[in-house]
Amino acid sequence: VGSIDVRVSKGQWNRGYHTVRVSAIGNSTDPVVPPLHYHAQFQKRWTEATLDTEIFHIPPEGRTLTVGGLPMRISLPAPGAAVRGLLFADPCWSSAGGMACPNGDRFQVKDHMTRLPHRAC
Repeated sequence: VGSIDVRVSKGQWNRGYHTVRVSAIGNSTDPVVPPLHYHAQFQKRWTEATLDTEIFHIPPEGRTLTVGGLPMRISLPAPGAAVRGLLFADPCWSSAGGMACPNGDRFQVKDHMTRLPHRAC
């Protein structure tokens, strides 16, 4: 969404099944439009970036949310329903940008992760 990186993650167990956290990471001190519940500049690292985030209830039929002018349709499977997907968390493949990534080249993370979705189909 322009200069905004939008992320949606499943709400944790204590918030109930039908919740998601929507986060927008941007490079502007202005909140995203429409504004989310929390807006602040990063403090320790990436201090030029800001975080806007909010917890949303997603009813069984799904819900359309607008973040940074982009409408997103979000739905969750019924509790206990079978799902199919691919989950991986923040793999690094390069030390560019100041992040240490000691095994990116050794394990060929970028090459493997970009081919993985094609093999899963």
